[in-house]
Amino acid sequence: MNRLAWAMMVAVIAAACGENSDEGGPERTKACAPTDLAACQAGQGCYFTDSARTEGVCQAAGSKVAEASCAADAECLPGAYCADLEGRAPTCAPICGPETPCPLERFCVRHGEDYGFCALRCDLLDFDACGEGNGCFLDSAGDPSRAQCFPAGMKKAGEPCLRGVDCGSGMACAGVGGQPSQCLDFCDVEDADPGCPETHKCVGLAKGDPVGVCIPK
Repeated sequence: MNRLAWAMMVAVIAAACGENSDEGGPERTKACAPTDLAACQAGQGCYFTDSARTEGVCQAAGSKVAEASCAADAECLPGAYCADLEGRAPTCAPICGPETPCPLERFCVRHGEDYGFCALRCDLLDFDACGEGNGCFLDSAGDPSRAQCFPAGMKKAGEPCLRGVDCGSGMACAGVGGQPSQCLDFCDVEDADPGCPETHKCVGLAKGDPVGVCIPK
């Protein structure tokens, strides 16, 4: 084989490898958007490659559904990732982004400008909504529409706290009248019997929302 023929054969092989690099084998193949379910070939999904969750790459698709426990993003079905929140075991959750909203029963918790995960809402007034040992708690902004299930704390009503999950199920961690934060029972401001002791009254958390907390009269 002369040098010209050899050079041509090498060029053809290199070109073929370059074409296949985007389609690749069963593992990593090409850059993609994790919200694009059609970005990868059959049997693959687009998963984040960095801790900031800003870039994705096609990999072998996982099989775990939403709310299933996980240890890595690629264990989840395409269109989801392994969401890890402090105080709660990581679970698969749908991805959300600027053009990928969450379904009504979920809300988007952003991990940056582009992407986040769809967290499952819970009802602050349904004390059994999250199962045994867990409770429905407010987020750091105190927005009832963004309440989530977390393992419940051990503190009782009136005891000091630093955050909601320090308290037992059915309570919030809030300050009253300039006093240090304490665990306060949730109540229903729209109910004739809001669920507070006789020594307390029900005060709403947000305008137009039925969720309130029981504070001393």
